[in-house]
Amino acid sequence: MYKVMSESFFSEIQTEVQDRLVSFDDWAESVRSDLAFAEYASELLVDAQILPDFQLCPLLQTEGRNRSNFHAALYNEDFKRLEIFLCNFSPESALKTIPKDQVRRMSLEATRGLKAILEEDYADLIESEEASENIQNLSQYFEEVESIRLILCTNLLYKERQFEVEEASKILGFEAEIDVDLFDVVRLSRLVDSKRSRQNIDINIKDYLPTLLPCLEMRPRPEQYETFLAIFPGQFLYELYDKYGSQLFEFNVRSFLSNRGKVNRGIKATLEGIGDDSDDQNVAERFMAYNNGIVGTVDEIEIDTSLDGQPRIVRMVGFQIVNGAQTTASIYKTKKMDKADRVDLSKINVAAKITKVDDALIETFVPKISLYAKTQNNVQVADLSANHKFHIFFERLSIETWSPDQSTKWFYERARGSYEEELSKYGTTKKLRDEFIEIHPKNQKITKTDLAKYIVAWNQNPSQVTAGAQKNFALFMDSLGEFIKEDDSTIQPNEEFFRAVVAQKIIFSAIQKICRKQLDGYRSEVANYALSSLSRLTGDSFNLEIVWDHQSISDELHQFLETLVSNCDRIIRLTAGAQDIREWCKKSACWEQLQELIVEIQVPANMPELEVKSPDDPNTEEQVENPEVDGVSKLQQQGGLIALTDLEEDDWRKLIAWGTLQ
Repeated sequence: MYKVMSESFFSEIQTEVQDRLVSFDDWAESVRSDLAFAEYASELLVDAQILPDFQLCPLLQTEGRNRSNFHAALYNEDFKRLEIFLCNFSPESALKTIPKDQVRRMSLEATRGLKAILEEDYADLIESEEASENIQNLSQYFEEVESIRLILCTNLLYKERQFEVEEASKILGFEAEIDVDLFDVVRLSRLVDSKRSRQNIDINIKDYLPTLLPCLEMRPRPEQYETFLAIFPGQFLYELYDKYGSQLFEFNVRSFLSNRGKVNRGIKATLEGIGDDSDDQNVAERFMAYNNGIVGTVDEIEIDTSLDGQPRIVRMVGFQIVNGAQTTASIYKTKKMDKADRVDLSKINVAAKITKVDDALIETFVPKISLYAKTQNNVQVADLSANHKFHIFFERLSIETWSPDQSTKWFYERARGSYEEELSKYGTTKKLRDEFIEIHPKNQKITKTDLAKYIVAWNQNPSQVTAGAQKNFALFMDSLGEFIKEDDSTIQPNEEFFRAVVAQKIIFSAIQKICRKQLDGYRSEVANYALSSLSRLTGDSFNLEIVWDHQSISDELHQFLETLVSNCDRIIRLTAGAQDIREWCKKSACWEQLQELIVEIQVPANMPELEVKSPDDPNTEEQVENPEVDGVSKLQQQGGLIALTDLEEDDWRKLIAWGTLQ
């Protein structure tokens, strides 16, 4: 089964890479395929929450034997860990096995790339603008790094499961905890299917605890599920999070809300033994009494009763914490940040309810466990993701709505991996698979995070979009209260709404292609701001229905977007000043300053996508009012005759940016 699945996914990877090659035309032929594959593989890892959102920042050496290479380097603050990402793509037409020695060479290349960062030795390296900027940003964290993870990706099959990292430590010249994590074609394919992704979480209790984990089983056993009650030692929960991170929360309706929240501060204080009781020294031991515990689900659970009839947990596969992400992450982060040894995990215990659910009920049963369980933060209906009614209705629209020429449909991937699942359901023969793809082209697939990106950007909040796909999606879900009536029924998105989102996707895809062609760096940030700027400049005059009807944008709009992208890039860089541009783009102040200046750009009146209103129409308003722009408006209002000392630093940046648009 895995061989067939791997060969199928291998072919899909080859197609994806071929489609993406055009984005890397500026790179040497020898590295273009690796970069295209790295882009695709990184999207899978981010979607599976194995990596946080990040952008490729290649640092490559194309010649020589002992090369220094990586496709991305980032600092993971949660784990105080440097993540070094490197891909190897095989252009072969048939799936083959990657030799163990080649994997070893990849790990050493990535390690030498890391060494180049640490020693600021970039001789003979192709250093992209993204890499240069990213390295400068990374340097501030070097003293905090506690471990290093080398993430290697290949489209080949790796049959071994052992990695040698001793040489990597010698290359760096200092002792460091280095892990090597290889994603071959099998592991990458599992990321596409959420169930197979969960099966990567395989917990053997003996690997963490000296004895098996005692539990109580609910009797009589219901037909559709099994439930067990257990007490998790704090150290056990800490080590699970240390190994799997946010993968434990794939089914969770909320992500960890940070230690700034009132409830989380309480968890932190209890862990540190700080409380309002007179005998504060016993507060940590009261953690289980004060805390509601966690609720988890498993795909498989192995129970042993051979010792004395008492059930004990031996193994859990696909373990998911559906409620209790705050508790788990607070335990980990509080201990990780503990500088005074105040957190003694041997005193911490957490109540755990574990439910094994039949596969057929996972999509409907698990979200209800999340919804009805009482945890530290109340879970609202709008917190549900894939099974929120809004997404169910939107998926229904994607199934029912044909493109204007009745030839294709836009596929909404409500649950991760559902496209591949539907493809396999449609048929196993190549003819049937091709028929499905012809109706549902892969470039007409929209994911949940894509949906949130288009809507939020078009609603002119690019700083939120730029903060990251997962964060933007969580905030988008919080905003879905507007789709819920007081009687708890749901306002259904209609077909017009569906067509508008698809039109936004078409426009955004065009912007992305322009960014790849025109820009050397910050492409994703500029793309988000360009879509918001288009919405800002055209307002209600833009007719998304026209884009839907043609399933493309006009030449006039394309030309205007080229100008818009160029100016957004220029304004963002100028207004950022000395700040890190990526961080600047995450701030609302960036959008506030950009939209003050972007209004100087004239929107072509001949764009077919614009609705032309009659001058006699009482609803006709000026397309965009020109707001006051601090130093710029001061110059305009006073004929340019003002004292230069009246201009602040921000005024100067805006003035320079304004001048570039004239």
